[in-house]
Amino acid sequence: MYLARAGFAVDVFERLPEPSCMAADKRRAYMIALTERGQAALTALGIDLSAHGQAHTSGAICLHTALGTHRLSCAESSVGFTRADLTQMLIDEARSRYPRQITLHFGAKLAGVDLEGQVATFDEMTSAAPPGDISSGGGAGNLGDGVVGAKAEAAAARNFPYDLIVGADGANSQVRAAMQEADPSLRVDVADSGREYLTFHSIPPAPGMEPPSGPSPSSGATATTTGGAAGAAAGAGGGAGQGAGAGQELHLFASGDPRAMLSAHRSCNDPGFSGMVALEAGGFDELVTPADFEAMLKAKFRQAPAEWVPLVAAQLSAAKAAAGRPSSVGKRIRVSRLDGRAAILVGDAAHGVTPVHGQGANSALESCAVLGAALSRAAADAAAAAKARGSGLAQARAAAVAAVPAAFDAARRADAHALAALDEKAHALFESPSLFNADFRDMVGHVSLGLLSRLMPGSSGRKGPPELLQIGSTLPYSDIVRAMDRDARAAKAVGQALAGAVAAVGLHSLAGAAAAAAATTGGLPGL
Repeated sequence: MYLARAGFAVDVFERLPEPSCMAADKRRAYMIALTERGQAALTALGIDLSAHGQAHTSGAICLHTALGTHRLSCAESSVGFTRADLTQMLIDEARSRYPRQITLHFGAKLAGVDLEGQVATFDEMTSAAPPGDISSGGGAGNLGDGVVGAKAEAAAARNFPYDLIVGADGANSQVRAAMQEADPSLRVDVADSGREYLTFHSIPPAPGMEPPSGPSPSSGATATTTGGAAGAAAGAGGGAGQGAGAGQELHLFASGDPRAMLSAHRSCNDPGFSGMVALEAGGFDELVTPADFEAMLKAKFRQAPAEWVPLVAAQLSAAKAAAGRPSSVGKRIRVSRLDGRAAILVGDAAHGVTPVHGQGANSALESCAVLGAALSRAAADAAAAAKARGSGLAQARAAAVAAVPAAFDAARRADAHALAALDEKAHALFESPSLFNADFRDMVGHVSLGLLSRLMPGSSGRKGPPELLQIGSTLPYSDIVRAMDRDARAAKAVGQALAGAVAAVGLHSLAGAAAAAAATTGGLPGL
């Protein structure tokens, strides 16, 4: 949509069918929570999330631990979608806003990219229009799985020339692979999360899941987006713009295993709970029967409702049998540069992350907004160049568009690399929670100093909570990393000062003991 807004004719190629034309993807049932960061990118396009019935507020998390159930407040503007609902919403918005500029091709499998000739080749192609729609309008593809081409002219059935190709084709991006082949200096670092998951669906609510202070199904809440729009809240299955009632928060169940996680949520069109169980890679290998999964759930998630255990266990067993193996929780991907010849990488292809910070979709949408800003600057530059030189606008525009990839990289690379660093640091919390781990010390030191500054205003010059706790806002990722580095230096200095004080006290005591010995013996020992 940002490309169309800039005046491009756009082709979007998606290897999967349109979500509304296919069965729900049972392997990807997790929720996507759009925070202020992700919402800002959509608000800039004029998209009002409160107008969409699939969206619901996710302003609180119910954390179930051995000490009881607690509701933790989150960003009030956070809005939740299932992956399929978010994808379909973006498709529908694009169709309604840019019906003549965007053409969407489903079932289009990318076969290769000729960066030198600026041609993309696809093996398969199906109709761009949904059943009953005679137009060829399209929209934004499945997050992380699409290839977007701003086309130069009408293309043949399989070969599509382009002025600019945007690789949004996921962690195993073929566009990125083509860029690497063309430029061996392009470095890609991939780190697996070390966890895998299986999903469950439509589990009936269990008694006592909500803490006493939680809202009742009739009391409601308010769903607020970055643009300030709000919708009245209701219980599950509410209409457009309605927020979450009781049971629609995200529920997290604690485990003694730091790599294990059980989460559950209720979407607006499902009265039951859906969610995922994640374990360390290989943790599902020996689990086959429902009894195997039931024993695992009882051992690792003692706070999970007893009524759920056999139901979830049966679904997990069936899911593993159907899929053959669990899905990876995610990969952390760091690319040395986000641009190539008439090519740009966004989303997981450019800066894939694990779900630890909830920034996958949010960072992808923000990258689209950064691209939109680069396109706007290119259009302004083209108009100015044409006016100054008296040349044709088309020629000036072509020159400006050629500069967009480098401009995007300059504007986005630092934040993309900072996001990778934040993801890596966060994994220290459950991979190596020790003060001997530098990343763990950085995380603890940053949050501790940030909370201290709130108790003692002005002690660190910080206004507001620790920057890491603002990761859902529009605060640049690079600013968060700089704040953490600053606090790490401060914590180190405090530690050194404390160590020096302890050493001074020790030396003072030793000197006192030596003086006493000297007074007793008539001289210092050993001298």
